Amino acid sequence: MTTTQEPIRAYHLLNSDGRLGYQDNREVVVGETLEVDVEPELCAAGLHASVRCLDTLRYSPGFQRNTSV
Repeated sequence: MTTTQEPIRAYHLLNSDGRLGYQDNREVVVGETLEVDVEPELCAAGLHASVRCLDTLRYSPGFQRNTSV
């Protein structure tokens, strides 16, 4: 897979053992690039990350959107 975009700094929450979830189980090493062998599709296929650290919380276990505001 080739890309013409510059890399970005992004955030992703990991399991407590430093590995990816959803049966991927790869260990994440800071500074290494992760790749997938699928055509990325928003919310369906690929890896997700958030540009703002705070935004990662919506993907964390137990997140509940407060709809009463």
